[in-house]
Amino acid sequence: MPKIFIIGTGMQAKVTASVILSNKNYEIAGFISEQNITEKIYGKKSIIQKDFLVNFKKANIVIAIGENFKRKKIFNKLRSKGYKFPNIIHKKSIISKSVTLGYGNIIMPGSIINNDVNIGNFNNINTGVIIEHDCKILSFCSISPGSVISGKCKINDEVFVGSNSTIIHNINIGSETVIGAGTVVLKDIKKNVCIVGHPSREIRKKKYYLKS
Repeated sequence: MPKIFIIGTGMQAKVTASVILSNKNYEIAGFISEQNITEKIYGKKSIIQKDFLVNFKKANIVIAIGENFKRKKIFNKLRSKGYKFPNIIHKKSIISKSVTLGYGNIIMPGSIINNDVNIGNFNNINTGVIIEHDCKILSFCSISPGSVISGKCKINDEVFVGSNSTIIHNINIGSETVIGAGTVVLKDIKKNVCIVGHPSREIRKKKYYLKS
């Protein structure tokens, strides 16, 4: 059984580990953290990131970090190191055979992804998410539990969709946008804003965290 390292030690990492253990297609080799953590997670020690980069030149890695900009920052640091980033997909998710997936995605149980959806890289698709036909989701997005994305929508890079949000069909969501929990999106949303409500309304510009 191939081994995989998990970047992160928080709840996202623990939930991702539970998916890997449930699927039984990888053995968890350890957890990678920026600082020294003494407690074990699922019986595995954590490895400081700088030590990992020295001692493991080639490995399977999953970036189990909730914040979109942090996942992107970590990937940018690792992208030239020769690591592999497999998709982690819970066996109780339902994914059409016509879906195309990039790499580094995490898909949680109960998710349904229908025909001809195109998903990029390093997206977190959480429990019970529904993504309908012909949608395009770019990279480094987080789709929170219970969200529904209707057909022919486009979700650009680094978008956060809050729990139980609904996006109607043919909607374009601009990059780096935050959609609050329970929001109903009825029209296109420009980039780098925070929106909430039913129907959605803009409340402020979103701080741009990542510069490179």
